[in-house]
Amino acid sequence: TADITVEEVKELVPLEVDFWRGRKVREFTKLVRPLRDSAVHMEMANLFLKGRFDDKPDGKGCLFHLVQAAKGGLMIAVLALARCLAGLPSEDFDLPEIVGEVEEFGPVVQVLLEIAAAGNSEPAMAGLAMALHYGTYGETSWARAASKYKVLWDMMKHRTYEDPIEQTFIGIRVPTGWKSEFGWMDSPLSGQTITEVDVAAALANIYEEGDA
Repeated sequence: TADITVEEVKELVPLEVDFWRGRKVREFTKLVRPLRDSAVHMEMANLFLKGRFDDKPDGKGCLFHLVQAAKGGLMIAVLALARCLAGLPSEDFDLPEIVGEVEEFGPVVQVLLEIAAAGNSEPAMAGLAMALHYGTYGETSWARAASKYKVLWDMMKHRTYEDPIEQTFIGIRVPTGWKSEFGWMDSPLSGQTITEVDVAAALANIYEEGDA
């Protein structure tokens, strides 16, 4: 992976929450023409981080294209950008590692999760519910967390699965990182992927405390 400094992040990423709040975020499909440019940016981000344009990985080049893809409303780019700014490990898609304190990026991470969750992203809903539950990014609201956990539980109960043949076209028909959860389904306490049982337990804990 490639290191990137906090100062470089501030140069490349719009950090005002109002810049991101309310933006529409969607899953990539070949029928959504406006997302094609964002998908190209996602591929460029991957190539820069793999060092395809130089002898070593380029974190700045990766982050620049990741931001462009997220601005365009590509769901996986928003999830990946949030993960990068949170300074957390990702899954299936390498991200630049920020050198320095990332706590100041918390409000942006949360709003990125919010817009992705509004676009019906299960990983974003999970990340947002847990963030609100544990106050990860500055806001603790058990009432809001309970609301998100309820939606998440319903999402889990009604999951649909893509045709596995699409997996053979990642980077060609669909962008790299397609359908990745980027680690947002992992519990910050156990590190394990949360299940419906975990969601039910979290809701029970909140109601037991009487704060929802």
